[in-house]
Amino acid sequence: MNNNKIYGALWGAFCADAYALGPHWEYNTKNIEDADFNWEGYNNPITTYHGKKKAGDFTHYGDQSLWLLRHIAKKSSFDLSSFGRIWMDEMQKYNGYIDHSTKETLENLKNGADWNSCGSESTDFSAVGRAVPLLLILKDDTEALKKAFMSQTTLTHNSEYVVEAASFFAELAIALLEGKDLRSSLSSIGSGYSKTIQDWITQGLDSSTKKKTSLVIKKFGQACDINHGFPGVIHLITKYTDNYRLAMEENVKSGGDSAARGMIVGMLLGIINGKQSLPENWIKNLNAYNEIEGLISKI
Repeated sequence: MNNNKIYGALWGAFCADAYALGPHWEYNTKNIEDADFNWEGYNNPITTYHGKKKAGDFTHYGDQSLWLLRHIAKKSSFDLSSFGRIWMDEMQKYNGYIDHSTKETLENLKNGADWNSCGSESTDFSAVGRAVPLLLILKDDTEALKKAFMSQTTLTHNSEYVVEAASFFAELAIALLEGKDLRSSLSSIGSGYSKTIQDWITQGLDSSTKKKTSLVIKKFGQACDINHGFPGVIHLITKYTDNYRLAMEENVKSGGDSAARGMIVGMLLGIINGKQSLPENWIKNLNAYNEIEGLISKI
């Protein structure tokens, strides 16, 4: 399997999350347009959600993905209970944003739930993008990757469609790593999933010819819920298939939960176009760059 594509997926997701930090959860696209952003790099957040985070940092999604990468680098495998303990320990001292799904999961654990049943009922799409580091160790086993994607998702999000989406995007990632065509893979893989997933794929594909992405995303919904984010991801990867950089900018300019959308888009376009398609300064200017490089070298 092509390491250039694997590293494209990993760095593509991390860079997408950091790039989204500046306008993350700003829903008014006019405010994003008027902000003094450097669109060639990273920016400080303009909302109050992310506390003292600064340009080059991750949102709480990227941070959780980094914790997963640490776990994989240490264990050379994925174990839900072991990673769950890391996640819980980190969240109990976390000074970033604590979302509803995290609060509910921690409360469930406090009340005696096990690692397979502690996840919240949240329909937030973000849990799927966090799973990207799993590709580093499971890229040659589609079924194992799907299982691991779903397992790390259910840790915090036990919603039927979020878990199903985790399986779908894991399977799509493997198909793209094998060099298969994006659009035909969306159709063929999608046929094995629920009608709801198939409808979201169709909506995204049908929107890819629309001129203004921000209007498409607004119509789908800018918020965290999967019924908003899923078709938005399909729109972005099919409209900007060969242009990671433009996909990222159009994503964040569309507002809302651009980090959740961005991590999945970044993973998939990173696979399709390889690590060399990512802006080098985005990779090097990640504040966790040295740590991530070190962790990759251990795997």
